[in-house]
Amino acid sequence: MRVTEMSRLGRTNDDQEGADRASRDDDEIPRLRPAGAVFAMRNLLEIVRWTESGREVTMDEHRAWYAARLKEVEARLFLIEVEGTPAGSLDLARVGDEVVISIYLLSPLRGRGHGRRLIREACEIARRCWGPLAVVARILSDNTASLLAFGAAGFVETGSEGRVIVMRRSASALPKTRAAQ
Repeated sequence: MRVTEMSRLGRTNDDQEGADRASRDDDEIPRLRPAGAVFAMRNLLEIVRWTESGREVTMDEHRAWYAARLKEVEARLFLIEVEGTPAGSLDLARVGDEVVISIYLLSPLRGRGHGRRLIREACEIARRCWGPLAVVARILSDNTASLLAFGAAGFVETGSEGRVIVMRRSASALPKTRAAQ
């Protein structure tokens, strides 16, 4: 599986590094890659049920969100692919002194440890982009699989807001990148 950063600027050094790494890895392992086609996945019932809004979005809503997101300097979007087929999405956004993470995987990939690995990879990307900041996830309380995946990736529950559980991974829990060592 590949994860590709979605960027209005095109291919980045991280993209090439990821592509080189991907060519060495098993094709069935999820990878992050920049890309832009997440609308159809976003409206799948298996994804909609875990969103805070709990509803599908229109193409106009998605286009507006996507265009705004790509303009944000403090945001990174990724497409998760398996053998060239979209299989999920990862969104990282710096908000003040934290990075907010949102990730989803389509059902064939769940329960195999891919989410936990991608969450850890996302934390490393956040550190490279913004330095040692806490990473925050907002997870619906009945999304047991996500709660377990984030817990296994070093996140701890720090509060709740209605039916949303807030989990954080402190900056000190994040692995140091080679450049930071």
